[in-house]
Amino acid sequence: MLKYANDVVMFVAAAEAGTLSGAAKELGVPTSTVSRSLTRLEQSLQMLLINRSCKGFALTDAGTDYLGSCRYALRALNDGNEQLDRHRLNPTGVIRIACPGTMIRHLLTPVIGKLVSEFPNLKIDLQEYVPTHVPLPRLDVDIIFMASPPNDSSQMIRSYPSAKGGLFASEEYLRECGNPKSPLELVNHRCMGSGRWELTNDQTTMIPPVVFHVTTCDPVVSRQLAIEGIGIAVLPFWMAKAPALCDVLVQVLPGWAPSPTPLVALYCSPNALTPKVKKVLDFLNEYIGTDKDPRLERTKASECFTSSRLQDHGSYRFRSGAA
Repeated sequence: MLKYANDVVMFVAAAEAGTLSGAAKELGVPTSTVSRSLTRLEQSLQMLLINRSCKGFALTDAGTDYLGSCRYALRALNDGNEQLDRHRLNPTGVIRIACPGTMIRHLLTPVIGKLVSEFPNLKIDLQEYVPTHVPLPRLDVDIIFMASPPNDSSQMIRSYPSAKGGLFASEEYLRECGNPKSPLELVNHRCMGSGRWELTNDQTTMIPPVVFHVTTCDPVVSRQLAIEGIGIAVLPFWMAKAPALCDVLVQVLPGWAPSPTPLVALYCSPNALTPKVKKVLDFLNEYIGTDKDPRLERTKASECFTSSRLQDHGSYRFRSGAA
């Protein structure tokens, strides 16, 4: 049916119009196109549907029976299209989102109410994971947010602005242990974090031999330890420059910056076409990395995030590195 859908449409139009020219006028195509379409349909069915003569044409008995079935099928297709349109406008069902707890608490939770209000028939299942144990893409999760996808990912990807960051410590710690003058001096300081710290100053990039006194991949933990004067931590600007911390945390080595932390959403290729995935990603697109981002407190998005914003793309290779 679907293979010859256009031919079926022309057959129904011709049967209802009573002439090939009438069907052609109704459909806005040449009469010859309708004629060829009917011939192709009859050949595919191996059945004569219309008796043609110089006086016009008449449906055969088989053509009359087939016309009723075609009308029913076309109505069903139209009903199906209308249902899909309703899903596109107001998606339904459950959407399962996996992401780090920091993102759930600081980014998603503040906007969940607006998401629910906009799509009241959509149920949201938030699944937290630890960044060091990123879940593999699986069918029971619609979207996975992470700092960078596997290099061999075959999933569909949408990327968002990356979070800028810096090194921070408390005034108390800097008074006690001194303020490093270069990245190489970090080896003599207590540091909190994980991975490697790749720091850039203009065109120079250094990877200082940092020894972590506290190893953690949770920036909230690193921030709290920095506030308590334990040591130096790499923190995103949106977290470290909150108004309440202006007199608590001091930026260390302000001329040196760690690589911005990317944020990407992975979703299975078949799900790329589902209305609920597209609607949720488009909704979040209005917030993540913009001045409406709930992580910002009286600061501008341009201070805390990169301006680059890639759209959906297929398998993509990201440079792996520390978040």
